[in-house]
Parts: sequence; C-alpha cells; structure tokens
Amino acid sequence: MLGEKASDHYCEVTELTLSHVALGGLTEAAAMDLVGNAHCHRLTAGTGHSIGGIVDDAGRVVYPGYYYTKLDVPSQRPLGLHRVWDRIAVEIDVRRYGALLLASRATLCGERDDAGADRATLLACNSFYVDRPGREKEAITPRPGTVAALPPLKDAPWAHEVGGVPRMFLDSQARGSIDPAFEANVAHAASARYTPRFGHDMPWGEHIAFSRYASILAALERDYLHSAGDAFPAEASAWCETLRRETLYCASIAEESPLVARVRMRVVPDSTRAAPPERELAAELESVIDVRRESDDALVVSAKAIRVIAVPRGSRDMRERLLRWCAAVC
Repeated sequence: MLGEKASDHYCEVTELTLSHVALGGLTEAAAMDLVGNAHCHRLTAGTGHSIGGIVDDAGRVVYPGYYYTKLDVPSQRPLGLHRVWDRIAVEIDVRRYGALLLASRATLCGERDDAGADRATLLACNSFYVDRPGREKEAITPRPGTVAALPPLKDAPWAHEVGGVPRMFLDSQARGSIDPAFEANVAHAASARYTPRFGHDMPWGEHIAFSRYASILAALERDYLHSAGDAFPAEASAWCETLRRETLYCASIAEESPLVARVRMRVVPDSTRAAPPERELAAELESVIDVRRESDDALVVSAKAIRVIAVPRGSRDMRERLLRWCAAVC
C-alpha cells in the first residue's frame, strides 16, 4: 500500500487481494473498508501513531465512528468490475467541524478506468466516540494533538443537503426512517429478519463495522426479493449492483441479537441508465430499509438505495423472467 499527502487530499493505492475480494470483484462493503482505511490514515498522518492512539483527556481510546455515508457509483462502471489483483486508488479529503465532527469525500479509481471518467464517491460524516463495544455510543472530544491537523468547515457537514447531515440524522431518528414518505410499488409483506453472527458480522466482543451494514442490507434486500413472488430468478441476485446507498447509522450492535427490518421497494423495469460493458440493465430497484433491534425496538440503521440488475448481454431467458416478475409484483 502506498500513501501520499498532497494539499488537503490523502491518496492510497491498494491491490485488491484475496483478503479484500476473495476470488471475485469489489463489493460495496470492501469499497467502504478501503475508504475507511484511508480515512483513518489521514486522521493520524504525522502524529506518529495509528488510529488506536487517538484518546480523550482521560486516556480512553476514541474512535471516529460513522453516522452517515452516501455512496454513488456510475452505472457504466459498477464496483464489481474491479477484480481481484486490480489496483484501486482512494483519494480522500477529510474536514473537521468543531472538535467533534468530521466530514469527508472520497473517490475510488481503478487502474483501467478512463481518464476523466465518472468515479465512485463516498461522502461520510463521523463523530468521535469512546470505544466501548456493547454499550451505547458516547460522543467525546479527542485529546488535542492525537488527531492530525485538518482543514475546518464553516458550515455543518453537507449543509446544502436537507439543512445538514446532523439535522437529517436527528430528524430521521425522530421519524424512524431516512425517508418516511417513500412509496413502494411492490405489493409484499414489508418485514424481514436478520441475526448478526460472531465471526461473520463482527469479531467476538466488538461491534459491527459500518461497512458490514452494506452486506446486511443487501442480504435483507435479497431475502425480500426471493420472497416477493415465486418468479424471481435466483441467479439474478448475483448481478445486482449498487448505484447509490445513503445510510444513517443510529445504534451499535455487538451481540447475536435479532434485527427486524421494514423493507419498502419500488421496481423500475427496463432502466434507461447507461449499462456496464457486456451487460444490459433488466431492472432498477429503489428501496428504503429501516433496521431495528428486536429487543428494544431501537433504530439501528436506516438506508435508501438504488440498485440495478445488470445481466450479461444475451441472457434473454433471465431477462424475460425478471420482466415477468416485475409485472407480477408491481
């Protein structure tokens, strides 16, 4: 891994190895991990210590927990086209708002991407929390000098979007959803369940990392699709690509306790977006998923996503079955 600091931007180039993507392509969660790594390195650049060296005045470890992310991916260049052993550059600009809040913008670029082409981006907001897995988050200001110098923001993070992300976060918690007015067109029962597992979703004694929620949300969506009408082709799940996911992280999970999700979905057959090479877009899926702890009904994650099913060109049978499924469920 190579890193360099240029102006206020920090850039890392990483080879996608078996530890990142196994034998496949870049996933949503793996892409967020790459950004998270670069983010942590930017926060500690020049301090002489790693992210574990950020502490509060009492010496307790403080971590920059995510409370908001917004991923945008070009439809003609989905994440999955970046394959194992490809090299990915992550460039990130991190800014501070006061002593507690951070806002960042990261771009991802593959070595075979055309110059000037649209790139995947991840906007994010963080707050510093005491690291205490299994308990509710406690926001705390880190000790001066344990975080690298960062350029300041004059306004609240992404102030042009709904009055700023902090306000959106509070409003969504109060309303129970990132988008309570979202209207679905899939006539299907709206609940789904997921139980996190140690060794799969989180290490023993630690909370679920922000990136892992992308995989959990995709699993909830997949289960929902397979239960919404018998005609959904099982193999079509392998060709789902995320174009946008906006996520609010409201509570932490550090146990194998059941989660209950309210899923709302809108299906758009025959998407008119630009297709990836050798693919054609068979359907577009818009969803809002609100995930709660079953034990106390606390909102854990609320996310709004746009995903497409981009099947291999020439897969006429799968495409026709998808169109029949769309007609049956809408």
